Order: sequence, then structure tokens, then C-alpha cells
Amino acid sequence: MERETRKFKTVGGNLIEVKTYITGKESRDISAIYLEGIKVGVDVEGKPSMPAVEMKNASRVQDKAIETIVVSFNGVKENILDSILDLPKIEFDEVVAELDKIQNPISEQKKTK
Repeated sequence: MERETRKFKTVGGNLIEVKTYITGKESRDISAIYLEGIKVGVDVEGKPSMPAVEMKNASRVQDKAIETIVVSFNGVKENILDSILDLPKIEFDEVVAELDKIQNPISEQKKTK
């Protein structure tokens, strides 16, 4: 089944086509990057210690979201990640904001109510 998509233009005029939703599996695949290598330990008092999250994983999460959600960049379906990463920061941030809305639809619904 072909998934519904929608298009939006960045302030620089680039046309970005994205999926209108992600699946549970896609969401898990994206989130799993944060959890790579995390181990919960126990401190000397027997309480769970807070795991350290590697900040480099945040960029990898964004990359995975772009690869999963963006369908085309100015009509081109190849090298989408590099094309998005090469955008001026203001346009890159626009794309990331749109991806966040798609990844967190419940939060978006609460904002519109």
C-alpha cells in the first residue's frame, strides 16, 4: 500500500515531500539509536544509576528520521540525507521541525486543541 505524502516549501524555496505518518516499527527503529550502548548500573546504595546517553546519537537519530520520513527533495529521491544536511541551517531546522511533528503526532494534536 502506498503511503500518503505531503509537500512543503522551506523559506529558501526547496520543496520537501514527507510521509504523513510513521509506523510503530519506524518509530522504534529511530528511537533505538538513542538506546544503543546504554547500560543501567547500580550505585553504591543499590539505586539504579542514570545511564549516560551519547550525544552523537542525537545526530544519528535525526539522520534516521530524515531517511525514514523524507520521500523527496526538490523532486529527487536520491541522496536525500546529504541534500537536507547541505541546506542552510534555517531550512534544515524547518525540515527537522516538520519531522518532529510527524514523529510526535499526539504532542501536535494537544498543541492544536
